[in-house]
Amino acid sequence: MIEIFNPINCVEFVYTQKCNIRCAHCIINCSPEAELKLDLNRVLLFLKELPEFKIKEIGITGGESLLFFDEVIEIISAAKNLGIKPKLISNGFWASTPEKTEEILSKLYSAGLRALNISSDHFHSKFIPEQNVLNIMRAVKKKKDLDFSLRTCITNDYSLLDFMADHKDYFDEIKEKNLRKNFSFFFQFIVPQGRAFANLSKEKFPVIKEPSGGACRFLGLFTVNYNSKCFICCNGLNKSDVAFELGDFSSDSFEELVKAYRKSLFVFYLRVKGPYYVNKLAEKHNLRKVYKTEKLAKGYTGMCNYCVATLAQYAKKDMENMLLQEFEKDRKMQKLAKKEIRKNKKDV
Repeated sequence: MIEIFNPINCVEFVYTQKCNIRCAHCIINCSPEAELKLDLNRVLLFLKELPEFKIKEIGITGGESLLFFDEVIEIISAAKNLGIKPKLISNGFWASTPEKTEEILSKLYSAGLRALNISSDHFHSKFIPEQNVLNIMRAVKKKKDLDFSLRTCITNDYSLLDFMADHKDYFDEIKEKNLRKNFSFFFQFIVPQGRAFANLSKEKFPVIKEPSGGACRFLGLFTVNYNSKCFICCNGLNKSDVAFELGDFSSDSFEELVKAYRKSLFVFYLRVKGPYYVNKLAEKHNLRKVYKTEKLAKGYTGMCNYCVATLAQYAKKDMENMLLQEFEKDRKMQKLAKKEIRKNKKDV
């Protein structure tokens, strides 16, 4: 009998596909016209089960989840009451004046929010004024235990240095207001999926021919998409019957979804061996490519892009059967799995 234990640190709710803006680099095609959204009552029901599975953090993103402000407040408050840390990602559309910013942020903070991520880059700036972000940064300063992160996407023709030069006020504000203690900065290259792949010049994507091996560092969460599909990571996929898919949020119990993640050989191999290793196994086994993925002709923007572009081509059952064959003859992987089971015996 195969036993696997993959830890889960966070559940991320992509609460809605609806967004007040239409960024050119969006990988899940968010827009003002999109209507898909998770059911609030279902989310609240699932939250109650998180403590039982030792999951201590949730993420709320979109689209723009704060278009449903009252519902987000209810989710954050419920999480806080259960001892779960909520993290929110927003584009900051709501911070048009210092007074409005303080009002909104105070409500979020009072509900229990302790981590706020704001997306601001060359794409978002076409719709959201820099002043909005500055208003948020200044309001965050008043909340001593509110963590703040600035998230930005960069391209071949618009570098991190370009962003810093164009938004010098952000970094001056950090220095002047002493935000360093609870401030972080996260940047990534744009990903060739969704609207970004369809509409942006392929020259905008930084490309490496093929990433080298290495374990995935981003597992430990699973994602509930706005359309109720659940995945092992925030990969932007909406495909069914791929190894990344865990189940259906609208019909499967939370226990079933947790077990699907924890017992997944696919997750186990990704976090121990990595996407490159798994893809080379698929090639070695001549695994049949069932699905077409969005790919750049010259390579990949990084390991996450490589992982999705290569491994989402295969049917879930085919991937599971291949990894089962490998696991049954791999003594080292079996030994590691048993060691992890012993270490996490109380949670199994």
